[in-house]
Amino acid sequence: MITTDIDKWLDGLSIDNHYEKYDLYTTVVSEMNMNLFHISINENYPRRLFIISVAQDMDILMLTDKSKPLFIRKFENKFCNGEDGETYFSFEREKEKDK
Repeated sequence: MITTDIDKWLDGLSIDNHYEKYDLYTTVVSEMNMNLFHISINENYPRRLFIISVAQDMDILMLTDKSKPLFIRKFENKFCNGEDGETYFSFEREKEKDK
């Protein structure tokens, strides 16, 4: 099934670590397939992005070019402590190197 409800879709995710968060973030921002998330793009107007969770039995999230920035903001608030995604993931990688 396809949904456009970003909040409900994000709430249904089971993400355990920053690698899984990064996969989703990169899938949406860079519009490329990652390990746990894939993207399908319909270039017809209005352009639509379909985000598919490979590892979880979830609805497919449909975004448009207008809702993509909203998704990124909601994702960063929920999974990146409100920080910019790139900054958050850079910090997480640095913390991991220091272990």
